[in-house]
This record gives sequence, C-alpha cells and structure tokens, in this order.
Amino acid sequence: MLQAKLSFIDFEASSLDLDSWPVEAAMLSTWGQADAFLIQRHPSWSMRAWDRRSANIHGIALADLQEKGEDWEAGLARLEANAQGHPVFSDAAEFDQHWLDRLAAAAGRAAPFRIRDWHEALPSGLKPRVWRAIRAEAGMLAPRAHRAAADTKFMLEVWRLAWEVVV
Repeated sequence: MLQAKLSFIDFEASSLDLDSWPVEAAMLSTWGQADAFLIQRHPSWSMRAWDRRSANIHGIALADLQEKGEDWEAGLARLEANAQGHPVFSDAAEFDQHWLDRLAAAAGRAAPFRIRDWHEALPSGLKPRVWRAIRAEAGMLAPRAHRAAADTKFMLEVWRLAWEVVV
C-alpha cells in the first residue's frame, strides 16, 4: 500500500455551522504533490457563518481571504488537478466534503471527486497501543496546527507509519 497513489485533503472553515464555508484548502499526495491556498469568500456565503473563535483557532483573517485568496473556480481547479483522478481521503471526510461541495457550487460545478474517510486508506487490525504510538510519532514529525497544510502532513505521516508497521 506504500506505493499507492492517493491524496489527503483538509479544509479550514469559517465555522462548523451548516452554512459555513471554506477559507483554506490543502492537498498532499503520496507522490509528493503538495498545494495549499486561501479561498476568497463568495458573495453568497453568509457572514453569519464567520466565527471569531474558529478564526482564532486557524489564525486566518477575513482580510487575508480577500487579499490573498483564490477565487472559487481557480481553487476548485487546483484541487482537481492535484488529485489527478486518484482517491482523496480526509480524517474529517464529511466536513471536508461539505466544504468541497460549497466551493464547487460557488464555481457553478459539481465537486470533481468524493472525499473518502481516511480509515479506508489505513491498514486494519493494528492494536490500539500501536495506533497511539503511530499518532504520537506522526505528531512529532508533522505537528497539527489547525492549518490545512499541517493537517495533511499529519495524515500522510500516519498513513506512511501505519503501512511501514504492516510491511
């Protein structure tokens, strides 16, 4: 499985509400393709879904989205190009699919891929203590920082370490 071509995706969002919207996306592939970018707020996305607590956690300012963010079509195109038709996984697939769908709708398209739960890409049958050790080592190699790129690095490290244990 270490030879598999797949990617990990993560979004940061305006909040965790149903009407939340993506503010940052990152994708990291097993073959080394990496991309991360901010996303401009679409005019149809409600500011009521902007949560200052979420902003304090991810550290992304609303002004940065307008100044440095990709528009919806360009952002969606980048994600589609990065996936290259290979499976895409997330440790929060339901949330990330919601934000991918919001981005795609803003671009006037359907989402170019489905985000799968990352457990589908991980080996099964490892004991809980082994998983704890893998997660701890991955956390040292790629600390989670509530930023999309850091979170994809963590997922990739967990995946890599887990398959190294199996092989």
